[in-house]
Amino acid sequence: MRVRYLDTGEGAPGWNMGLDAALLAGAERRPTLRVYGWREPAVSLGRFQQLARDQAPPALRSLPWVRRPSGGGAVLHRDELTYAIAAPLAALGGGRPRRGALRAAIAAVHAALLEALDRLGIAAELRNGATGRCAAEMAPARGPAGGAQASGGCEPLPAAPRPGAGDEPALCYERARGAAIFAGGRKLIASAQRHAGRALLMHGAIPLGARPNAPAATTVRLAAGRPVSRAELAAALRAAFAARLGWQLVEGELERAEHELVAVLAPPVDPPPQRGGVAAGPSAGQQARGVGCVLD
Repeated sequence: MRVRYLDTGEGAPGWNMGLDAALLAGAERRPTLRVYGWREPAVSLGRFQQLARDQAPPALRSLPWVRRPSGGGAVLHRDELTYAIAAPLAALGGGRPRRGALRAAIAAVHAALLEALDRLGIAAELRNGATGRCAAEMAPARGPAGGAQASGGCEPLPAAPRPGAGDEPALCYERARGAAIFAGGRKLIASAQRHAGRALLMHGAIPLGARPNAPAATTVRLAAGRPVSRAELAAALRAAFAARLGWQLVEGELERAEHELVAVLAPPVDPPPQRGGVAAGPSAGQQARGVGCVLD
């Protein structure tokens, strides 16, 4: 299957999120794997997250804030590579009833991420943060050649109790719930997702050098024990998604209609408050929901 590969470089916060939303809108017609960076350090909030600046960790208060099209908690974006997959569920192994298709698609993306890390020499695993055990229905296992493969080889986990409003940390990388990729016992990649019709958007930050303001998190360079460049990480992701999903990734460009749609879908950016002022952060119509950093 031919899938477009985009490396859009470093973008402004609103443009980055608007483009991911636009890619989801066209995912059934044009599946895409995108990698990108951030023009400036910024904070992205989950689609339904309610967080005021004066309630946020101090390191986040002086940065621009933007709302993601996906759910989950706040993410500090700096010194990282962000990936985004926008594709039909069927292209991600979702040839089954709708709920099963979504789970299969998420599992396929996690398996590709694990293979990319394996290519960088990083031993990583998918865990449920609340239990420390591998996550049910999304659990990759190591194949005979050492690469990650999607598997149901771990026992289902009991559902963790849903926290009450305000009980969960604001930062995605500090949340215990939900499936995430760990290396050396620390959270490395936590992804968020949104599905629309028969398509899925799944994206996540992959920290290169700077920890995402969470002591329980790690970075690619720390986990690899060596310098890893943005280009090397991007190449590993591209190779892993091609190998894991059988995709023919073809470098492409944005269409004119996509540029126009980004201008419509790009969320407003909440700038840092003036000295002495307090901003409320981007508004949302309801309380945060989702599991860890992932929203179904």
